[in-house]
Amino acid sequence: MPIAEPRSEIVLNQRYILLEELGRGGAGVVFKASDPVLNRQVAIKLLTSSTLNPQLNRRLRHEAQAVAGFNHPNIVAVYDFGEHDGTPYIVMELVEGESLAAHMPIQFDRALTIVYQMCLALEHAHRRGVTHRDLKPENVLLSISDGNAKLVDFGIAQIHSSRLTADGVIIGTLGYMSPEQIRGEPIDSRADLYSVGVMLYELVTQSHPFSTSNAFQLLNHHLYTSVTPPIELAPGIPPELNSLIVKLLEKDPNNRPASFGEVIPDLRRMCDDELDSVSDDFKIHGLPDERRGKTTPSNLRSLKTGETDFLDAIQLTLIHQYPDEVRFDPDDLILLFGSVLRAGSDLNRWLGRARSETDALYALMDLYRKHPSAEQRAQLVEVISKIDDETAADALVMIATVEENHFVRTRAAVLSATRGRTEEIVNVLRSDIENANDPTALAAYVAIADEVGTPKIRLGFQNVSFFILLAQRRWAANKSEIKSVAWRGALGAGLFAIPAGLARPLIVAWMNPELFLGSVENFGMPTWPILGAAVLLVIGMAQGFITTLFVGVSDLISASRSTRYTAGALSGIVHSLYLILFTKLGLFPQLPAQGGAYIPNYLISGFLFGLLLTRAIPKNLESPPRATHMKSTAVTALLLAVLTAGLTYAVYAETFMEEIIKRILFNSLSTLGLGYAMSIPQSQSD
Repeated sequence: MPIAEPRSEIVLNQRYILLEELGRGGAGVVFKASDPVLNRQVAIKLLTSSTLNPQLNRRLRHEAQAVAGFNHPNIVAVYDFGEHDGTPYIVMELVEGESLAAHMPIQFDRALTIVYQMCLALEHAHRRGVTHRDLKPENVLLSISDGNAKLVDFGIAQIHSSRLTADGVIIGTLGYMSPEQIRGEPIDSRADLYSVGVMLYELVTQSHPFSTSNAFQLLNHHLYTSVTPPIELAPGIPPELNSLIVKLLEKDPNNRPASFGEVIPDLRRMCDDELDSVSDDFKIHGLPDERRGKTTPSNLRSLKTGETDFLDAIQLTLIHQYPDEVRFDPDDLILLFGSVLRAGSDLNRWLGRARSETDALYALMDLYRKHPSAEQRAQLVEVISKIDDETAADALVMIATVEENHFVRTRAAVLSATRGRTEEIVNVLRSDIENANDPTALAAYVAIADEVGTPKIRLGFQNVSFFILLAQRRWAANKSEIKSVAWRGALGAGLFAIPAGLARPLIVAWMNPELFLGSVENFGMPTWPILGAAVLLVIGMAQGFITTLFVGVSDLISASRSTRYTAGALSGIVHSLYLILFTKLGLFPQLPAQGGAYIPNYLISGFLFGLLLTRAIPKNLESPPRATHMKSTAVTALLLAVLTAGLTYAVYAETFMEEIIKRILFNSLSTLGLGYAMSIPQSQSD
């Protein structure tokens, strides 16, 4: 079923989770999405049901093919292409920011930098045989995180070795289309040069070279009308920039620069030199001149518009371009950090703008006290932890003491402990646990125990809750690995137990011929040995899985040997319980004269079986050296055989010797199988 409109919790191909809509166009819609496989957020462009047709499907696939080979900081990366219920989609790098169109008009020097980065990206594409053919401000994103321009939407790009559209077909955006595109002629990279010329003209003059709302007139202007030199509309621009724009907008592609390789050096020189030559009247007012290093306290606060208490995305982008030596006072930092926090960008990138660590910490704590969302407070805690100062460590302890959100408090507590304040923060948490039964303090205490380790402090009646939470936390982090190893143990124990089932008819024939003949008559051959093998396979797998699981979980909770052996003994009790059940059901022999005497015997036998079986499971489920581990396992299997013989004989005596031998074989072989499975390296078992 095609995806007609965005719905909640849409998962594409069992991988990409659509989170929110970012934008919508004539051909489809772009979503912010999560990729849990690689633990990152991405952007996904997909066609909606109203636009599904073979041409658009080919165009989307074409875009993925065009960009897949690119690796450039100014081109949005493509990660994947696929179809979901007949709806094609493309997975791309997620850029936090808005298009260039949303920020126009823009400061002159910033405009030059953006066009320079576009030219670098297009030169990269052209060298790989790809012409964009649809350049416009809407297809240039300005990243909040690093200020870079990112080129997007190669949907109608032409790979020089392919022909996606037929000659004579006009394709592109009219306002930025080259004359040869309009005429439907074959085009090359010089068509992109013309489109960049239109954009550069628009950026420096704040008007389109051909201002008309009539589509026919616009096409006619592109074909026949010479542009008004931009220097007449913006007298402050350098003459060489005026000449470059006029040359880019030549009607005949042969009169334009041959490639972006000819344009880039000129633009780079202008980006380096032209800020000082641009007249003050031409600059957009309200933005500081970073080249002159104006760092007075009013610089950033003067940028606020109206009653807002934050800077917008374009202002943050410009500030990011400031030279490294530019620093701000605490009040400016509060405004700057708060704006970055509001934009959802990475605060760590901006710490270098503080005049000192003390100023940075002051601004961060001021923002923390203003009680933003828990997610924002958590981000502030992480940033504070990067400041290598005792005052920052004190701040983390304070947050871990007063914070009400369990996640934020836990992170602050763990980060405090990693700064050498373990005993101090544990004492605070212990007091809150014992005096107020505070669940957030208990969660933080558990996290410290898990990630850092804690002094041996008893929590009284909360010990049970502590171990439960610790087990839950460590299980959540390790459950996949433990389950994998447990299934490995199950297969090892089960497969090695099969011979005991297959051998049962031979043992019965040797020890009890009458019973053998009766069993053959009832079950037949080879049904009897196959059935016996299947039963012991299931029992062996169950025991191997349960014991490995119990012991693995115990290793997560405690490093104590007594804890893991207790867990193993409990798994043996489980083993004895289903033996008792099978005996009750008549699947195993029971002597009427002894009544229920077999029950305590089975419990003791299971207890010892699980206890010894634990020796076959290495500490923390790590794969040990095989030879050493198998020697230890063989000794365990031998000891288990002796104990099994004595305990089973106490129940069956000489009446059912074949049952005694079968139990000895099962316990010994399943132990050897479990030990062998545990000695297999994880990489091989996968």
